[in-house]
Amino acid sequence: MRLYRTRAGSWHGTQAEARNACIDEAQPRTGWSEINVPTDKPGLLDWLNEHVGPATVEAFRAERELDQIREREAADRRTLPPVQPAPTPAPCRPSLTDVEAFIQSADAYQIRSLFENVVLRGRELIGEARP
Repeated sequence: MRLYRTRAGSWHGTQAEARNACIDEAQPRTGWSEINVPTDKPGLLDWLNEHVGPATVEAFRAERELDQIREREAADRRTLPPVQPAPTPAPCRPSLTDVEAFIQSADAYQIRSLFENVVLRGRELIGEARP
């Protein structure tokens, strides 16, 4: 069986994975080597003990700490949701100053229409005021 190891020491099952890992580790795309690994169980165990070393509690703890660091880094790299625009506030009612400014800048057609509306509204109010 063939495995591929980068210069940084990570193991991969295919050349493509090793190439991508080299890019991630800021190494040249050819920064990996092919290693033949025995497929029978006794040969594989001997090879692992010779090349990787025996498993120790310290190595297990270091691997677990490395996994925690990778998880934190992945959480830091997550994409944030897009920024939503702030909701527009409800339109404000026009003030008396706004109405006066409109009247002063209105043309004859607007003044006539405004006057008709004022008269009609006045009639409504007078009609409501009668008993």
